[in-house]
Amino acid sequence: MKKIIWRNLLIVIVGLVAGYYIYNHEAFQEAVFPKEYWTEKVKELEYMVQSGEVDIRDALIELEKIERTKDLVIEQEINNAKLFGDDINEARKDAVESVREEIQFWQENLKLSRELLDEDKQLLEKAKQELVKYNNK
Repeated sequence: MKKIIWRNLLIVIVGLVAGYYIYNHEAFQEAVFPKEYWTEKVKELEYMVQSGEVDIRDALIELEKIERTKDLVIEQEINNAKLFGDDINEARKDAVESVREEIQFWQENLKLSRELLDEDKQLLEKAKQELVKYNNK
């Protein structure tokens, strides 16, 4: 008798967990509650587009900061080399390389951010088109 109760209890628990995951699955939400699904999707993608635009502005600011301060950064490294008796030419070379790597990092970041923003904008437009279908009903 105890085995049957535990078995039934286990079946109920597994059924509830499975039902929860099915209910929260995007495909289920889209099929059963399409207007709500696409409304939420549009909001989510609008946030992603805004976030992508901020990422691009941030990367451009970082690149501008590097451009404006690179000579000062190199000069600092040379001054530190003089102070510690290190090779000045080596310090200059290392500082220039460090600045170049930082510029490259932010350029790659900017390129990736622009690509992601373009993708998010396309997805947003598709989501808006889908939402219009359900708003007209």
